[in-house]
Amino acid sequence: MLRHTTEEVHAACVEATEPERVKITKRLRDQIMNELGPALSKHDWFAGFDIAYEQPIKYSLQEWINHVKETEAVVFIAGIFPKLY
Repeated sequence: MLRHTTEEVHAACVEATEPERVKITKRLRDQIMNELGPALSKHDWFAGFDIAYEQPIKYSLQEWINHVKETEAVVFIAGIFPKLY
């Protein structure tokens, strides 16, 4: 996501919720969990996979800030910085 526009990320989210894609993703996720789940569950840092199939929610900037504060989320802000030399 670091080299994509918000429109590209949104399009990928929409595509990921298409019924055929959801079916494939679920099958692959189940296969991964069956194969890796038992080993990963022995580690306290592993809490499982959190794949969601809902459409992204559209927030205003202020709504998003409030949501981030309420959920105590970690936010990663990326940008393009000019080379300083």
